[in-house]
This record gives sequence, structure tokens and C-alpha cells, in this order.
Amino acid sequence: MTRKRLFSENFFPEIIELDIKDEIDGFERVVLGRLFSSFNSIEDEAQEKSKNFLERRSRSFNPDYDDEGIIAEDVYFVELNHIFMEEKLKQEFLNYSVVWLNHIFEEQKNRIFGEISQDEIQKELGNSYDLNRCLYWISLNREMRVIANAIKHGMDSGAAKTDSKKFPYFIVDRRIKVEKIIIQKYIENLRCFWKKALNGRIASFHRCAVERQTGLSLD
Repeated sequence: MTRKRLFSENFFPEIIELDIKDEIDGFERVVLGRLFSSFNSIEDEAQEKSKNFLERRSRSFNPDYDDEGIIAEDVYFVELNHIFMEEKLKQEFLNYSVVWLNHIFEEQKNRIFGEISQDEIQKELGNSYDLNRCLYWISLNREMRVIANAIKHGMDSGAAKTDSKKFPYFIVDRRIKVEKIIIQKYIENLRCFWKKALNGRIASFHRCAVERQTGLSLD
């Protein structure tokens, strides 16, 4: 990423806003819609798996060697183990969805502002938008970023230690646990942040073309 950034221009073409919207909408549609919905049938799958196991054991049952009580116990644990493993995968999926969304946010920031610090971004925004008082920015650039780094680097990392101090409600039994509602909150905060950050800086395609061709501002 070069130092030059889109925010140095007087306006943004509409495609910039549309790209950001499409990225956020796409993430929500794929992650929370298409992929996360695959975990909705965990219990039904577990019951079906235990049923199939029982049918296989019943067909090969030998009263001289097999114990019905042990088989019943095995059926129970087949169902329980499936639920346990799927719930674990579900939690991992939710956790790494935060990492993915944070990556999208970082790419968007770099695309619009360049690789600059918060203080430099604040200078770009001017007095119209105070990042230190913006709950959307705080949620994304502090909370989500720290949690994403803690997930990536593990519980012994500096990010995880910061996470456990600033955001202890994400730590359960020394593990990071992100709920679906938190990801939904970050998605909405991302939409709201860019709406505020780009406010008044989006120009129509026609205006962009005219100003580039003439070198004149239509303001």
C-alpha cells in the first residue's frame, strides 16, 4: 500500500462507497447466512448418527459377546461426542469470523486513509468527526481489533492479556468465546462508521467525470 490515499482527494466516486457496502453485505450474507446456518442442525445430525450406529450394532449383535448396556452407553456417547465436536467447530468459526471481519476493516482503512495512525486519520477527518468519542470506531478499532489479535495469537499473547483485562466478558474458561450477536454488532458498527467517515465526500459518477475532465470543482 502506497502512502497516497483516497482521502487526499476532494471527493470519492460512488464506486468506493458501493465497494465497501458490497464487502460488508457479502460478509454478512456468506458468514452469518450461508455458512453459520450449517450449524443449525447439530442435534438432529447427532441423533441421526447415534441411530445409524445403533442400527449397525443391532445387525451384528451377538448375545454371547455383546452387552446391551454397553451398546446403549456407546450410542449415548456417539451422540454426545458429535454435539461436542460440532459446537467446538461452531465456536471456532465464530471466533475466526471476527478475524476475517477485522481484516476487511483493516483493508478498507488502508484503501481509504493509507497506512497511517489514528491521530493522522483524525487529521484527515478534521473537526467534523471525533474518533475518540465515536462508539463505532471504539468498537471496531479497539475491541474488535484486540479480540481478533488475541484469537490469532493465542491466550498467552499480549493481545489476549489485554483482552482479558479490557474485555473480560469474552473470556470463558481461559478461552475466547464470541457470540453471533457480537459479530452482528461489529457488522452494523462497520456500516455506521463508514457512513459517518464518508459523509459528504461521495460524488456521483457524472460529477467525478466532469471534474476530472475540466479540472474544476463543482462545489
